[in-house]
Amino acid sequence: MDAFTVPGTPPFYQPVTRTGIIRYEENDPALLYNGFPLTQTARTWLVDWIDRASRRYSAASNTSGDTMSLTFEGTWVGIGFATHWRGGRRKCLLTASARTAAPDTV
Repeated sequence: MDAFTVPGTPPFYQPVTRTGIIRYEENDPALLYNGFPLTQTARTWLVDWIDRASRRYSAASNTSGDTMSLTFEGTWVGIGFATHWRGGRRKCLLTASARTAAPDTV
């Protein structure tokens, strides 16, 4: 490394533009746990090893009322989750927001 520029000039990180079918892993900042990314959420959420999960780990919580959310644009969604044989019930709610764009005029 030749030099550091301090302070840096924002944006410090520019996420890539996602296109096509997108897979979100549990540590993706777009997934919010109780309204925060996994690294900043309540300690009731933890990263758990599970052999049938993608990359063999997942986010887990045993606390009633904990939520996970994702805001996205698209026409299709697939959700994968696993439960423990002694686990409780899970509720999955999808809330759609229809937007109508004005037709292009030439």
